[in-house]
Amino acid sequence: MAQCTKFTCDRCGFSVDWWDDGNRYLEWPAGMRHYLYHPRDISETERIMNLIYGRSPTRDEYERAFELYGGNESEFLCLSCAEVNRIDPKRDQIKCKKCGASSLREVSGLAETECPKCRQGRFDEGWSPRGSSLHKTHLYFGT
Repeated sequence: MAQCTKFTCDRCGFSVDWWDDGNRYLEWPAGMRHYLYHPRDISETERIMNLIYGRSPTRDEYERAFELYGGNESEFLCLSCAEVNRIDPKRDQIKCKKCGASSLREVSGLAETECPKCRQGRFDEGWSPRGSSLHKTHLYFGT
């Protein structure tokens, strides 16, 4: 199961969650990302593969589809407007989807970064609830 780490500002309490496994997806058709989260990962992957090939793919076709249409987004915090953006650094422009700024920081590296909400506090080292039953599908991402 994915591990969630919460980074919190020591001044205003603004917090951001980061998932250690990112946000895996298949993009089909172009511009439409289908996220592959556990436990529906297998059925969603099969559904997308059927859209791509019109049938169940061979092993080679399956791997080729992930090379051509697959990716993994990470959470980035905009240091200008405090919006959390999901971005695939291998495929996407590193730019805020809300304000257009390029001053983004990957959430995994927020420790000691100035808080973009209050501009007075700094993010802590991050906290991960051990033994937690958090599931990615239960969180809202504002992007």
